[in-house]
Amino acid sequence: MKRLLTLIIAAVLFNACSKEKSPEDFLNSNFVLITVPQRNFDLSKRQKDYLILFKHRFSSDEIRKYFKINQMQFNEEINFLFSNNLIKKYDDNFLPAFPVISSKDYNDILNRLDSLIKDVRVIILERLDSIENEYNKNKMNKPFKDIAYFIIRDYSIMKNISDYIIKVEPPLRSGERFYAVLFEKEILNNSRLRSRIIFEKDELKTIENISKITQRDLVEYFERQIPKLVKYYLNSSFKDQCSFREWLFWTGYIVADRVTDLLIKDGYIKLPAPAELVMK
Repeated sequence: MKRLLTLIIAAVLFNACSKEKSPEDFLNSNFVLITVPQRNFDLSKRQKDYLILFKHRFSSDEIRKYFKINQMQFNEEINFLFSNNLIKKYDDNFLPAFPVISSKDYNDILNRLDSLIKDVRVIILERLDSIENEYNKNKMNKPFKDIAYFIIRDYSIMKNISDYIIKVEPPLRSGERFYAVLFEKEILNNSRLRSRIIFEKDELKTIENISKITQRDLVEYFERQIPKLVKYYLNSSFKDQCSFREWLFWTGYIVADRVTDLLIKDGYIKLPAPAELVMK
């Protein structure tokens, strides 16, 4: 009797584990397209759904049947994604050609790179006074405390990663070069990844000079981390979707955003007032 009960439980567990996932299991969240540099480029809800389902290895036939559309209409929509370098052929199917990052992916990045985030925070914190002093030497249009978040995230960290670690132009899409990512909206609700500010032309030279304060130490640190980052990338689902450099750009962006978030929580810098943010 005991043996029979064990077999029944095992059978139930097996059936539960082997139950096939359906498309709706992955389409219960909204995703938002972000581009850097910012481009006037967007996707329909269904095009985003295609990308999510391709990420989870659903076939074209499974997707078309789920949406109940004919082959001609499906081909037109797929051709748009393919011609704009947003999907690519993979075996007999398609995969996204840029990162599609779910909340689970985002949390995994934060957890796996927790020590890296803390190290970058220390590099920035040790140079925060120098960054502020350099900023205040120049006649800038905004007080440092109101702009520090963007200077640190986008210049002290991301400009150095982009210019000296990635060192290549963004992928060509729709006739223009830009990085693209599809973030689950929940991530954006709990972070500041799509917060932007536009600096005046006369400010940019000073801001770019400020990025040099952290350049050497930050670049040397990331160069030492490349083997670890490559290993993480190669063991992730992103290795089949996008290049290491595009993955590193968005991973770096997540790291930079988290570092500035920690500095805000620790009281070293503050988040600008909502009216000063440019949300796209």
